[in-house]
Amino acid sequence: MKKFILSLLISTSLIAGTSFPSLAAGKKNQQTFAVYYVDMQRIINESVKGKEARTLINNKISQARKKIKNMEKEIEQIKKKLQSPVISKQEKSKLEDKLQQKMVELQRYQQDAQLQIVKLERKYTVELVKEVFKLIRSYQKEKNIPMIVDAREAGIIAASPKYDLTDTIIKLYNQQTKYSQHTDTTRKSRNSMKFTATIDGWSEVVKKAKQLGIYDSLIKIANKISSQDPETYKANSWLSQSAPPEQMEMLKIQQAYSLSPEFRQLVISIIDDNKEKTKQLLTFLSEKIGK
Repeated sequence: MKKFILSLLISTSLIAGTSFPSLAAGKKNQQTFAVYYVDMQRIINESVKGKEARTLINNKISQARKKIKNMEKEIEQIKKKLQSPVISKQEKSKLEDKLQQKMVELQRYQQDAQLQIVKLERKYTVELVKEVFKLIRSYQKEKNIPMIVDAREAGIIAASPKYDLTDTIIKLYNQQTKYSQHTDTTRKSRNSMKFTATIDGWSEVVKKAKQLGIYDSLIKIANKISSQDPETYKANSWLSQSAPPEQMEMLKIQQAYSLSPEFRQLVISIIDDNKEKTKQLLTFLSEKIGK
């Protein structure tokens, strides 16, 4: 019974924010083991970079809503014309076809806009999580902290606030963002130009890859490239718990596009319908990463 209680106490001591004296140490020289914790969701939501990402996403949502509203107005105008008692049968038939077309376009746009916003949100989240994970690891080594966990993922029931590093990490992350703002903005402006040109075309890349019968190989390579980057791998592990498989596949293609110049060339060759170059790059990358 005493052994069971001791085991329970040790297990309880591993809950973040709790420390437990080492039994091997003497009374005069006791050592403690503490697990510190952070709230990743708070860091993402409250950091400067997280707020900027949320603003960009909200702007996309506002733009989509505005376009949907205009499309709905156009549909209502057609419906009003159809109610006219003086409309000819020929004109009525044309308007009915137009109405049907506009309704289909509205439905497609709503679905596409929702998907694009979800993808954009996950893209920013992956980027933020990668950077925060790297910062936390650096802080943990610098301060010689035994362990830092994500409070939500660890399932913490109760913890002492003095072991909560969330505010500290937010402050350090904001300082890091401010310090690297110039170089980071320059780098991102280049990448954003690439993504602006292709973000709406990712679905087309997937479509063409499937038509060529290379989609499975493309995903396999993208998965390997993204998993070789420690920060990306950990971020994906965190996101895969809630993201649908098809969205994770799309995300990994985008990550591999950013991480590997050869994979970037492969994607461009697929977009350009350059089958010969696509085949060469696919063979090269398959051999490079190992089948």
